[in-house]
Amino acid sequence: MVISSFWGLVVFVGAMVLLGVLIWAKFNNRVSRDQHRRTEQATHDLYQGDAVDHDQR
Repeated sequence: MVISSFWGLVVFVGAMVLLGVLIWAKFNNRVSRDQHRRTEQATHDLYQGDAVDHDQR
């Protein structure tokens, strides 16, 4: 009986730790507005450069 309740506690604590890690990852995996703007601009520049390359062929 003691072993069964011990494993129940281990499973519960493990689930809580996993939930905590998922919440932490969600809130710490954010991109700043400046970083997002730079990424979008770089993508736009790459597409513009690709269009110019296709026009020159």
